[in-house]
Amino acid sequence: MFQRFHRNPPVASPLKHVVYLAAATLLGLLLSLMLHAMIEMLFLKEMARQGVSVVWFGGCALPWALQYLLSASGMVIGFLLGSYWWRMIYVDKVWCQGTEKKN
Repeated sequence: MFQRFHRNPPVASPLKHVVYLAAATLLGLLLSLMLHAMIEMLFLKEMARQGVSVVWFGGCALPWALQYLLSASGMVIGFLLGSYWWRMIYVDKVWCQGTEKKN
């Protein structure tokens, strides 16, 4: 299947590796920010339902430690997933195993 579109598998250059890991880390950060927003919306809805006043931490209802923990964990998970998939795609090439042309 792969050989119909490409004659040779893509080459893994050092610049491509850096860009790939940076993009995966950025994606992890963005996803953690979306998770942060959802957690904060649920928290604010629950506090409004209970009639409790919310203490704001610089424009955010969640404590600063949780804010940093969510951001840092998103970046770390993004980096680790980027490293894993880089190895699967460019090093081990699991997607093209068994696609060799048979005579």
